[in-house]
Amino acid sequence: MDKPQEYKICLSELKSKIRSSQMKAAITINAALIRFYWELGKMISEKEVQWGG
Repeated sequence: MDKPQEYKICLSELKSKIRSSQMKAAITINAALIRFYWELGKMISEKEVQWGG
């Protein structure tokens, strides 16, 4: 295989790994935010019941 082709393949593999890692990070962050907002909403709802809101 010639060097330019090897370079293109290497770049393609690197881009794929970067995109995969970015997607995994985004999914993890989104899941954490959903849990946080769910807990926040639950806490607010419970306080409203206590305070008569």
